Amino acid sequence: MKKLITLLFLLSSFINYSQSHSTSADDYCKLKGKRGNQLGYCSACAADDDKIAEAKKAKATAESERIHQEYIANKEKTEKEREAQRIKDAKNSKSGEVTINNSSSNSSSTNTSSTSNPTNNYELKLSDIGISDTKTTTSEFQKNYETGQQIGQLANDVVDIFSKSPERLAREEAQRVADADAYQNKIRAELAEDNKKFRANYMHLMDKALKGDENTRMILYFASARLYSKKDVPERENWLYQAFNNKNVDAYLEVANLELEKNKNPKEYWSYVYHAATLGSVDAMIKLAMYNDYSKKHAGNENAEVALEWFHKAAEKGSPNAMYYLGMIYKYGITEDLNDGYGIKGFRRKMHVKYDVVLNEKTALDWFEKSIETEYKPSIYHEGKNNFGSYAHNITSYFNRNSYKELSIIYKEGKVVPKDKEKAKELLKLY
Repeated sequence: MKKLITLLFLLSSFINYSQSHSTSADDYCKLKGKRGNQLGYCSACAADDDKIAEAKKAKATAESERIHQEYIANKEKTEKEREAQRIKDAKNSKSGEVTINNSSSNSSSTNTSSTSNPTNNYELKLSDIGISDTKTTTSEFQKNYETGQQIGQLANDVVDIFSKSPERLAREEAQRVADADAYQNKIRAELAEDNKKFRANYMHLMDKALKGDENTRMILYFASARLYSKKDVPERENWLYQAFNNKNVDAYLEVANLELEKNKNPKEYWSYVYHAATLGSVDAMIKLAMYNDYSKKHAGNENAEVALEWFHKAAEKGSPNAMYYLGMIYKYGITEDLNDGYGIKGFRRKMHVKYDVVLNEKTALDWFEKSIETEYKPSIYHEGKNNFGSYAHNITSYFNRNSYKELSIIYKEGKVVPKDKEKAKELLKLY
């Protein structure tokens, strides 16, 4: 019955909180980290945060005070025990002395020669180690005991100096709370700055988007996410799915990402990507090519024939990095130069498939040169995802500067072109 009452109480508290929570304010709440998930922020959330911080601070102060009082009590108890022991030892010392005498009158009367007297020999040995008097009393033992106790107390006092006092613990907790508040304020300032950039650079496109321009809507969709300004584009989700229904390839790839995140179904994801590729998305073609280029152990499909087909299709559409990958395939038989610090039998060799093609450095040269000559404009999807921070280089179509490095090597070695070290140096600078 008690558990049921507790559960009902918690449920009613949650309902009250959720009803009072608002997402219409301009602030942010419960940031999970720098550029973390953003949620609406309201006065209820602010009050809860303040209460939590005050509660933690009060708890830390109370715990520090308890530790301090416990230390004082133990110290007083120890002092009383030591005083009782001193009184007891003083009474024992008054009852008599225990005398240890190493001299013998019988031996001295029997043996008159100091060289043959055993007692004299024993006393000489004691003097050798710095003991001149052979009598030891209980009062001396008491003195030594008290000296040892004083040394022990001194050691305890030294330890106390370096221990955390209640005041120090309270200061540290207050500093921790202040640092957390400062970090949250820093994040809020950065978010405000990003929103300012969005308003300055993109809000002028709003009229065009409202009139139905699909590409402009997609630009605003990605920019508002990248600059944490979704509230400035309230129709962004509707615009995305309207573009998707109109077979907009940028929208297709973004919906693919959202559905994968939601349903965790890779087959469904690649179905969307394949459909986008058939609609002419060069980004989707690169995705499919790289998916088949990677081994199954590295989340790929491990199909060199299919990968080569999609690389050629993307290159025909003008993709610079598709041309770069074709150059790598015809020069090395793989999409990476494994001689460049990794080793043929290394980890990266196992990431990619081996292509069954006839290696031809002249063909590779042609693809590398085409990749740097083409005038290619990246898609809205690439600009949106790449600038948003995701690693888009291997999953979209873009200009790959590695072509300059490969051309530099070809002109430096001079196998299929006249050797030209100066041109090789100039090409390497562009890389």
